[in-house]
Amino acid sequence: MSVREEEGARPRPTSPWEELLRLEEAMNRFMDEVFGAPRLGRPAPARRGPAGTIAERAWTPAVDIIDREDRLVVMVYLPGVPREAIEITLEEGVLRVSGHRPQPEDVRPQDYQLCESRYGPFLRTIQLPNNLDLSRVEAVLRDGILTVTVPKAMDRGSKRIEIRVG
Repeated sequence: MSVREEEGARPRPTSPWEELLRLEEAMNRFMDEVFGAPRLGRPAPARRGPAGTIAERAWTPAVDIIDREDRLVVMVYLPGVPREAIEITLEEGVLRVSGHRPQPEDVRPQDYQLCESRYGPFLRTIQLPNNLDLSRVEAVLRDGILTVTVPKAMDRGSKRIEIRVG
């Protein structure tokens, strides 16, 4: 007995496992479209937005926080984000880094074969510990890494004494 396949129709699975694999692939495609995240080990296709543009979605930059003896160092990874597109605020012990990563102007959306980068607005908030001197915060952007350094407050029982050459 032969089964005639219509053009464009999928062949019938030969086992229940094949059907489960097809279902998994369909769910993975659905999750990629909804959440825009690639599946483990598989690259995401370019996300298309209205009128063929690359879709902009809010994203969260990676952060490293390093506790040094005399300071706390917060490193926020912002490749491709210009300094003028970044805003840093510090309020009630919460460090807030926000901004916008623009899409490259020299690449047309139809030229993308793969687009794993995120473009658009971002926000990262970090609750800082109480032992910091928030009046002496410094921020430097170098090579796509924003480094925010917050000195630790001195103990109330100690005082720093400058030594002059005499």
